[in-house]
Amino acid sequence: MIYFDCGTHHANTTAFFNCTNEEGKQIGTFLIDFNTDEKFVYATKPEENEIFDISPCGTKVLTIDRTYEKRKRKTKIFNLKTKELLFETNAFFGYEAWFTSVPHLLVVRADVKGKSNDKLFVFDTQKNEIVHFMQGNACLPYCSKAIYNDIFVYPNSRKKDAIILLDLNTLEEKTIHLGSKKLIHRVQALNNDEFFAIDSDYFGIKFNTKGEILWKTQKIDWKELYYAPDFFIYNHQIVFNDAIGERIDIKTGEFIHKITVRGGKATPFFDNWVIYNTGEMFHLDTDAMKNLDIEKYLKM
Repeated sequence: MIYFDCGTHHANTTAFFNCTNEEGKQIGTFLIDFNTDEKFVYATKPEENEIFDISPCGTKVLTIDRTYEKRKRKTKIFNLKTKELLFETNAFFGYEAWFTSVPHLLVVRADVKGKSNDKLFVFDTQKNEIVHFMQGNACLPYCSKAIYNDIFVYPNSRKKDAIILLDLNTLEEKTIHLGSKKLIHRVQALNNDEFFAIDSDYFGIKFNTKGEILWKTQKIDWKELYYAPDFFIYNHQIVFNDAIGERIDIKTGEFIHKITVRGGKATPFFDNWVIYNTGEMFHLDTDAMKNLDIEKYLKM
């Protein structure tokens, strides 16, 4: 059995895959252009690095080396098509990184020399330096991948009831409090001034930049959905990756119970499909199912 995590660029119909076998050994990392069925590899060995993101413009790929030698563990940016190395740094020991809406700024979680524990920060590739440390050290999937008006939204992992709006242009932060007195596990920007979060009491909350709660769900059945599960936005609904039949209407906060389909972690794919980490695919509108032949791309 082959497992993988993946990420997509919907406008360009490109997706990257980090593949492992049943023993957890990485056996391939690559990007596929599904318009042409071309494969792009940014390493000389299957276990050399992992791909973490495709730039918003769709022309660059962000990788982190998998070695545990500090000086050799580099974060790199490649041209997606030509595979030219555009940037690399070993200024930190990276765990995960994303592009942002500001082309020369990355958000990174990493170990930093002279700092205790791992840190969440903004890295400037033009200056090759950290330009802002964030509050706490939330894992990037707990932060908002969607960025509106150059505002990066993340939960403070060490302080209760704190959601941070970081202006990527000024690097100024604004803290929003919801009055829950609980840690915020995950947050997602819905538009310019509305957000969705899950707190440690297992409630889903929609709120705005003023901290006004627009709606709050009943306590979610986490036996079904697991701890602060991943979710994504689809057709004005919040869809949970681990149980894509369980959805929340963004406008009303009401649960929409469709058939519950499970196949592992689901990632939004193309043309209203989601893809599980085994290659099984599920269509969000028709409930149709099919499989992506990941072995085909491994062998290319």
